[in-house]
Amino acid sequence: MYQGGALQPAGNRFIQNQPPSVNIANNSNYRIYYYYNALAPEEDPFYVTGQVIKSPVSISSECSGRGGRGFNNALAQYDEWNMEYESWLTKLLATEVGSEEYHIILGEVSYYSALKDNYFNSIVVAAMNDGEKGENLRYLFSYRGNYTDHLSIVETYLAESRYEEALATLATMYHQFEISEEQILELQGMATYINWLQRLEAEENTIYSLSDNEIEYLVNYVETNTGRGTVFAKNILCVLYDICLEDENPIPTDPKDQTEEPTVTTPLPINNSELLDRISVTPNPTTGELRVESGALRVESVDVFDVFGRNVSRLTSHIPHPLSIDLSHLPSGIYFVRITTETGTVVRKVVKQ
Repeated sequence: MYQGGALQPAGNRFIQNQPPSVNIANNSNYRIYYYYNALAPEEDPFYVTGQVIKSPVSISSECSGRGGRGFNNALAQYDEWNMEYESWLTKLLATEVGSEEYHIILGEVSYYSALKDNYFNSIVVAAMNDGEKGENLRYLFSYRGNYTDHLSIVETYLAESRYEEALATLATMYHQFEISEEQILELQGMATYINWLQRLEAEENTIYSLSDNEIEYLVNYVETNTGRGTVFAKNILCVLYDICLEDENPIPTDPKDQTEEPTVTTPLPINNSELLDRISVTPNPTTGELRVESGALRVESVDVFDVFGRNVSRLTSHIPHPLSIDLSHLPSGIYFVRITTETGTVVRKVVKQ
């Protein structure tokens, strides 16, 4: 159904100025969305006819290159299996439900569905180890382009604190997919979560130093929303503040439980002004290595978190002084270094270039 895409044209080339007798026609009952390089006249599908929606894009493409960014061969294999899946699915829809042939075709549909998506996910995992993780993942998710892929694109923007791009991606999903009422609630909840992150940033605050009011807000958000945004919020509450909320509220066994107000754990005090002056984390921004100096203070543990509250590095024993932390294996973005000493805790925001 899709030939090429908005990020990478199909790459086919045509002999121009030929008579209509050499038309390439789509005689199927399905539309084809064809993306071609508007800057290359030989890629203009002028004589392609039938149910073809022709979309020019101002991005160049090598002939036969449908992947780009070093993923050409891998995505070509994915496309091959995806075409098999689409072919068998078309046959399934035209076959009598419950017949022997129907069950045979259904087996092929299931086989190629699992094969193509498992293979594609393996490409995603490989891309996560690349230095251009965010761009590569966004490219791949756009290439496959389903609803959950677009949510994953939103997640990559959040990892880089690019909130406006994340919100813009959410906005396009309302028009790009036939979404259910449940999915609408999920998108609205995600937008609310992103707006909350934006407000924290505007107030020069972080998820690592939330006030009691902010924690109560986050608890209420989890209880009144659904989807990925609530997963992120639960991670923040549980990992950083020991408030681990269940997916469903347990049924009270005692009537008095129905009237009790939920208790909120106050976070441990951090960023003591005295400690801020005694502990340094340099250089910031960094291309990979961080140096932590704490003077005469004994450091008990050092944790590095991403913007989702996930612990990406931890050191709890045999901590040298001064300490060097290697972030070279992590993608570019914003991280938080939490340094716990014998007298308190400090959180430093760092930028990995």
